[in-house]
Amino acid sequence: MDTVSLVARSDQVPSVHNGNLELVARVGPRLAHYTRRVPGPGKPFVWFGPVHFASGVAGHPALIQSRFGTHGNLELVVPTASGGISHYWWDNDQPHPHWIHTGVFAAGLGQVDAVAMIQSNYGGPPGNLEVIARAGDVLSHMFRDVGPAFAWSPPQTVLTSAAGIPAFIQSRHGTKGNFELVTPLAASGLSHITRDNDHPTTPWSPPVEFGSGTVSAVALIHARPGTPGAGSLDAIARVGSNTVVYVRSQAPPHDWTGPAAAACTEPLCNPVSQGEWRVPHSAGVVGIHTVLLRTGSVLFASYKEHEDQASGDSAVFNPVTGEETRLALARNVFCCGHSTLDDGRVLVVGGNLGGANALHTFTPNGGGGQWQELGNISAGRWYPTVTTLPDGRIFIIGGTGGGPRVNPHSCQITGGAIQATYEIFNPASGLEPPQPAPFMNEVDPYWLYPFVYVLPSGKLLIHAKTTTAFLDLSSFTFDATRLSTLSQTARTYPSEGTSVLLPLLPTSNPPYRARVMLIGGAGVSCPTPATDTTPATATCEVLDLGQAPLAWAPAPPMSHPRVMPDSVLLPDGTVLVMNGSSTGVADNGINPVFAVERYDPSTDTWTALCPMRVPRLYHATALLLPDGRVLTSGKDEEFNPHPFHYPEYRVEIYSPPYLFHGPRPNVTSAPDTVAYGANFDVIAPDAGAVVSAALIRPGAVTHSFNQEQRYVGLSIVTAQSGSLTLTAPPNAFVAPPGYYMLFLVNGNGVPSIGRFVKLG
Repeated sequence: MDTVSLVARSDQVPSVHNGNLELVARVGPRLAHYTRRVPGPGKPFVWFGPVHFASGVAGHPALIQSRFGTHGNLELVVPTASGGISHYWWDNDQPHPHWIHTGVFAAGLGQVDAVAMIQSNYGGPPGNLEVIARAGDVLSHMFRDVGPAFAWSPPQTVLTSAAGIPAFIQSRHGTKGNFELVTPLAASGLSHITRDNDHPTTPWSPPVEFGSGTVSAVALIHARPGTPGAGSLDAIARVGSNTVVYVRSQAPPHDWTGPAAAACTEPLCNPVSQGEWRVPHSAGVVGIHTVLLRTGSVLFASYKEHEDQASGDSAVFNPVTGEETRLALARNVFCCGHSTLDDGRVLVVGGNLGGANALHTFTPNGGGGQWQELGNISAGRWYPTVTTLPDGRIFIIGGTGGGPRVNPHSCQITGGAIQATYEIFNPASGLEPPQPAPFMNEVDPYWLYPFVYVLPSGKLLIHAKTTTAFLDLSSFTFDATRLSTLSQTARTYPSEGTSVLLPLLPTSNPPYRARVMLIGGAGVSCPTPATDTTPATATCEVLDLGQAPLAWAPAPPMSHPRVMPDSVLLPDGTVLVMNGSSTGVADNGINPVFAVERYDPSTDTWTALCPMRVPRLYHATALLLPDGRVLTSGKDEEFNPHPFHYPEYRVEIYSPPYLFHGPRPNVTSAPDTVAYGANFDVIAPDAGAVVSAALIRPGAVTHSFNQEQRYVGLSIVTAQSGSLTLTAPPNAFVAPPGYYMLFLVNGNGVPSIGRFVKLG
């Protein structure tokens, strides 16, 4: 469809069509009429159509339901391809109505690009039809009177320098109701013009310009009906591929404010080059903590909205069907850390309030699972990081003893002491005694959710604030080495960016060379309330562990600054970055970034992709699904200020461009378990087209850091007809033990569906 116009039929008239939605679309040179009818009891809404009824049209049409006739006729105006404007009407008083063409008017305007229409209260009952038409950059007004001839007036020029699709209403301002016109401008932004209908000559006001950027279309309402003259004018504009809101206050001086991001955007994207977002499901639990289970389902965990927060809430969610199993939690694991044990259970450490020192496991089964409380850790850990070690034990570091929260203005923790220790959970024997972690005292107060990675070198990288340290996993002693980031602003909580261990590849020099990337973050570590709108940063840094001397180095910046973003490793070896706010820190970001970007480590470049639709600010998450799509969820109510002070239950799923590049490779069979360094066979009918293979660890993400994701490339030994021989990672420092998704990728960059394989 090239362009559409929509109207809802009145439900106050005695018609079989009560409440229908009516849509007219221009598809090339033709018009098509669709109707969404009111269903019977227990039946779904269904769209009917198309019914084609015109040809030789162009530009954007305008559709209204008028006050003509007993039941209210439909009135349509549309530019014609040969010049001027065609008028059609639909007689709702007839038992079998159809579209009637009354002719062409305003031929003198030449080629018209877009029209907008209302029925006013002028000319006596039932009122004139009033049309705004844009031809080139000229906006003109004309009306059709209610006399016997229904004559159209000559066009009156209202504005030059216009562009896009205008919006036109009759407001409640003034005694008679002023005309309000908002149009995109050819240069940038929008223009607002009012016709004073109380004045004897009904003059149009001088234009008032507001907004910026290339605007393609705008819609306008007079909000909050009630007292005549009251209420704001609200304009929704499409700027690029985003939808933004502007508001004109009802009080003098009647300034326009904005833009604010619309709560629901509908970006126009080419799936082949930009991918595609869908909002197919809603969950019953806000996805503050999101873990991909070895069953392919997703575990969501949160606190209970508007309830006693001593207990928690969770659900197992099927991202394909939307089915959900709710599971209660006796203790609140909100703001916990999580990792996956090598048997597929999820270890959940710490939490909030009554759960700060809790230790749980979650065992998935079928479409649900079972929580088990294992007792307590040595001390409360609120905001810890949890990492699987090469020997299958779990490393726990960071967090505080509990308490209210971080004060984002002072960056101080209230109600809990620093945990300057680490501890280890052994699945066979339980918790081991805590050990000193003096590094955590060096990064006060940024020891919440530090970034932690197992390195192929046999060390553990720990990054917090602006400093990176290393723990030797053979001796469990901290090196003397400290590396400072280029940024003087912390990239960990509460000014958090995101971080990712870039793909570990057998073909790098040396093999499986580790590179850690820091992405975005706040523009200032501890803003005052007056600087809550401080812009975030778009900068990035990379630490290449294969270089000497070790040092953080600049990486290409993103196109959009963002704090509290999320990063996701994709099967093609690229990194998807989304979510976050362009200003503020942690829980005071109110400018959602809908733009999505992809970083390619092989070319060191960023690519803009299809923007998302749902605002994902504080307490949002994102992770890779086995089918190669990316799931985003979360954003709670309590810790997000107005206008985002509501729980976000919608689950949005992104299909990257590679899913529109042709058929997938198909994995017919693969071993359930694979030993380190071993060759193993994969039966794949498309083996000859496969150019890469990788193991990707299922994600466990919260607070902008995925504590589990890891991409490990595999060597392709042979690729024969119908089968591949692959070589597993050489040791557990390259790939800690546990479940991974095995992906094959063909020459078009299309991945297979990930098959769960247990490594080690």
